[in-house]
Amino acid sequence: MRKCFLLLALFFPSVCYANGGLPIIWMLNTYAFFIGIIFVFFIEKAYLKRFVNREHYPALNSSIIKFNIYSTLFGVVALPIFMMIVQLEPIFYLVSETAKETMNLIWWLSLSVDLVLAYVGTVFIEYYFLKKFKFWSIEVSAKDLLKHSFMFNLFSYSFLCILVFITYLYFKIT
Repeated sequence: MRKCFLLLALFFPSVCYANGGLPIIWMLNTYAFFIGIIFVFFIEKAYLKRFVNREHYPALNSSIIKFNIYSTLFGVVALPIFMMIVQLEPIFYLVSETAKETMNLIWWLSLSVDLVLAYVGTVFIEYYFLKKFKFWSIEVSAKDLLKHSFMFNLFSYSFLCILVFITYLYFKIT
């Protein structure tokens, strides 16, 4: 029962305020950042542990932590693009009769562009680290590793997109 309550609390929109990539989450809501990174870690571990023997799980855990640190740092690079687009908002208000709804849409679209940039960068950063991991239980080609990097990041980012969508609906309602 406690686990269900905790899970529901984590999905509460105020907890996942503007979850468009971990650096953006951290900038706007530190609590959501820590929840997001925990979910990302467990999603990626659940995906990758199928290809690693049980005795190498500690090495897998440290590898996942390491490549998520680097991909999060990449998100810090992508963050200014999001911030530049958002900073255009006052200019749009000054030069046009732009409705508040249109500006909200521009804000959410800029968040989505940043999320796509972060996703692409994350895939290749994590692929680079997966190539260096030596404890695969089966022979895995570089092409397979890239495919797996796309897949487990698709799951991670899908989770983040769901949180963004919940947040968008929350702000639309309030």
